[in-house]
Amino acid sequence: FSCSKSDEIINANPPENNNPSVIPSAVPAPYFILNFNGQPVSFTSVIKERSMALKYFNVTAENDSLKIELKTTAVNQTGNSTGLILIGFYSWKLYRKTGKTGFIEYPTKDQRLGIFNDNPLTDSIVTGNFSFNTDIPGSTEINTISNGGFRLVF
Repeated sequence: FSCSKSDEIINANPPENNNPSVIPSAVPAPYFILNFNGQPVSFTSVIKERSMALKYFNVTAENDSLKIELKTTAVNQTGNSTGLILIGFYSWKLYRKTGKTGFIEYPTKDQRLGIFNDNPLTDSIVTGNFSFNTDIPGSTEINTISNGGFRLVF
């Protein structure tokens, strides 16, 4: 039986974990997804910001044709066992791109937001779900945003 350092370097695969009680920790990937009028949509750019001092939490997600914004104000996180989060105000906005820099905003109605963290202003990973509808200017039809979900890594 023999072994050399060069053999170890060539075969530099991660070691196999034969102990099922030891689970390697990995940071979950961030995402922002939704269904737009029944069609799945993902976003290539997600900008997130929050402030414990100013008590807000905002997210903007964008792709080639859509932009979605979440704005919250007056957020109070309890950090206790009840898991109570108080959000004074939140609003979803949907924009459609109309060229390289232009956007049309679609008025939002029937909005919903769920946040799964007791401490969304300080947790390193914040997850949630949402849905809302928007009017379409000049039409009686509506846009339906459903199955919205996000995981943000701070």
